[in-house]
Amino acid sequence: MRRFRRAKAASRGIPLAARTPDAAAGATEHRTLNTEYASLPVLFDQAGAFTAIASLDGISFASLVITVTQVDLQGPIACQIGYRREKEVLIYGPSSAVFFTANDPTLLQVSIKETTARGVRLYLKPLKAGTPILQARLGSPTGPILAQQEVDEFTMRSQSTTTIGVIENFPDGAKLVQTNLEMDPQVLDLDVKLHIIIRGVTFEDSTLDKTLATDDFIFDPASGKWLYAYRMIATPDLFTGTCHSIIVTQGGDQVGQ
Repeated sequence: MRRFRRAKAASRGIPLAARTPDAAAGATEHRTLNTEYASLPVLFDQAGAFTAIASLDGISFASLVITVTQVDLQGPIACQIGYRREKEVLIYGPSSAVFFTANDPTLLQVSIKETTARGVRLYLKPLKAGTPILQARLGSPTGPILAQQEVDEFTMRSQSTTTIGVIENFPDGAKLVQTNLEMDPQVLDLDVKLHIIIRGVTFEDSTLDKTLATDDFIFDPASGKWLYAYRMIATPDLFTGTCHSIIVTQGGDQVGQ
């Protein structure tokens, strides 16, 4: 994110030229300060170290090295309420200069797991529904905001513990049953992996694993939730339930269960 830095005139009532070299292009920007203690806004469109040089009548007499830090939160960011996910954040500049926090600590827990070669890896845990926003600030919890990204919080559960319907009874006594995954609200572009963890049960295609996308969920006006219907086959002699695990991922990172 682009940040503005301000340079103050070093002398009273005299014109000054402040030069900020562009390290990449080799260009120099000239500005003149005519007001006592005037502020000069300068836009830095890239991270790095820059030098501001003050001169009077063509003679340089002061300089200031400015370090510009940039943060890429790599959104979008999704996470199930109550689940602690990991999130890689890219930092261009010193990682120690960046403080990560939430706009509202009652909605989102934020902590640093580790520093990486490219920035940091965070722990994020939404606490309840709302508008949790991850913020990267300069220097302190109240410093200027370098970047911010809303966290798309959601709930996910299988209705198999409360609602399951028998679709068909087979001659050997096995049953074809159907239930729903329930999501609230719908967050797009997430992957959901189901895995059967009990003997005697498979999915309808006789496998133990099923993968789907949250884009496939359909809104149910009656409940106000987003549902995905799926079926399983249970053998008569071993059927004691339809226990299966749920893993939700975003870009390879687990964001729910």
